[in-house]
Amino acid sequence: VSTQSTWEAVVSTQSTWEAVVSTQSTWEAVVSTQSTWGAPPNDWPHWIEHTMGGTGHADTVSSIWDSYLNPRCVAAHNATKWHCGTAHVLYPHIKSPLFVIENQYDAYQVFNSFFMPHVENATTIAYVEYIGEAMRNSTLQVRDNKLKNDGIFLASCLVHVMPESTKITVDGRSVGWYDVLADWYWERNKMPHQIYDGLNGRPYPHNPTCKTKLSDAGKWAHSTEQQWGKGWDLAFRP
Repeated sequence: VSTQSTWEAVVSTQSTWEAVVSTQSTWEAVVSTQSTWGAPPNDWPHWIEHTMGGTGHADTVSSIWDSYLNPRCVAAHNATKWHCGTAHVLYPHIKSPLFVIENQYDAYQVFNSFFMPHVENATTIAYVEYIGEAMRNSTLQVRDNKLKNDGIFLASCLVHVMPESTKITVDGRSVGWYDVLADWYWERNKMPHQIYDGLNGRPYPHNPTCKTKLSDAGKWAHSTEQQWGKGWDLAFRP
């Protein structure tokens, strides 16, 4: 159970959420010419060389950890069943109502999972934008799912854990994720429950209530443990 909320649970076996591009759904999206259908975003060492590869491009983590995979998802994606460890591929197979809480630019993923160097220049900024585009494309499936009334709070922040102080301006009103989650969970329906920060053509982190610059994102040490099977932070409603 997440420390962010008493309602919140993480479906991932390893970490919080990561965008993945897939060929096996109706909401697939290619985030750049360097990405192909059926693969997660390329990590920094591969992206910088214009090649495919990195965390999640094979079943290494799923095999090592013998991760639990949703049977319905596995049946639909048997050839690449380890993709069911990602919320992107798993989401259509979850029947419970969900509320997704995530940053578009997860700092842990950018620096630790994808190994981007902690420097700020035109190339690293382009890579962060690439990750953010993948996140937005992937999570739009929540908006496009007409079968459930799922909610989402997707902030344009370059952080790993979303601070309680994070706000997004919607229809001239500044709202926090706690506010939106509570309204969705208790079915008060006094505000929108699907809030995407920055779908207006602003590709780089820009939310003024959280960290948005590479120089402010913290010194994330590069981990030798590559994690995949990322999930979203999710609230489940009975």
